[in-house]
Amino acid sequence: MLKRDASLNPDFFFGLYAHPLAGTVAIVISLTALVVLMYRQAVIRSFLILVAVGALSNIIDRLLYGGAVDYFVFWLIPRFNLADIIITLGLFGAGLKMLKPLYAKK
Repeated sequence: MLKRDASLNPDFFFGLYAHPLAGTVAIVISLTALVVLMYRQAVIRSFLILVAVGALSNIIDRLLYGGAVDYFVFWLIPRFNLADIIITLGLFGAGLKMLKPLYAKK
């Protein structure tokens, strides 16, 4: 059952713990890598833009509130927010699109 209950999450992606400086450095490196990876295929670029938008949203929360504001609670999954959903969908979509040529019929 999905519930809404706002809380401040000083940790990172889906509540995973990270030292604040290490986490921030990881986010900056990840966003830089995403920009580099946004290459020829428009579909992959679209998925990676989703990831970048979600990460940017969480960074803004961290700057304004000292942590991401998580407001969804779903069964055994740690608290999360819309940015986490967007990041997950973007990574999943980009991954599937990148793996598709490996399994395409020849």
